[in-house]
Amino acid sequence: MKNKFFFPLIFASLIFLNACVKTSDHNIPIKDYLLSSEQSLPEQFNRSENNFLMQIANTKNESKKIWKEYNNDKNLPEIDFAKYDIYFLGLTESGSCPTNIKEIRIDSSMMNIMLFTKDGECTADARPKNFVFKVDKNISTKLTNIVIIDGNEKITFDMKDIKH
Repeated sequence: MKNKFFFPLIFASLIFLNACVKTSDHNIPIKDYLLSSEQSLPEQFNRSENNFLMQIANTKNESKKIWKEYNNDKNLPEIDFAKYDIYFLGLTESGSCPTNIKEIRIDSSMMNIMLFTKDGECTADARPKNFVFKVDKNISTKLTNIVIIDGNEKITFDMKDIKH
């Protein structure tokens, strides 16, 4: 008799708990928003600070300036700056185990950038790498923090401290 009530109670509890878990406001499919990924970094990149450099361009002039800092050989893509902000993420990677963006998730006012590095025996060389991607201004203007997640390492950037 107890089992008749126990299992429905457990089932109802699981449904209730699942409803309480907040899902991401937005998952950004990186293939739709990635503008460029090259092996270059600005001269001011300092690996000893936190291994990552985050910069944002809100205008075409800012975008040109930062693009040039990255010594990007490609032409700057045309972007509608009324709709998008451009994010520049700089890091170093192993030459034998490249790093890629696995996912970008927006949770309210926080952007989580999940990185993925191929498993295996990786060389300790620190090759430059950058990712340039666009984010809808309606999302970008509400952000207060960006969190870079690279394996067990989490680095949080306050939007006020990110170079524009």
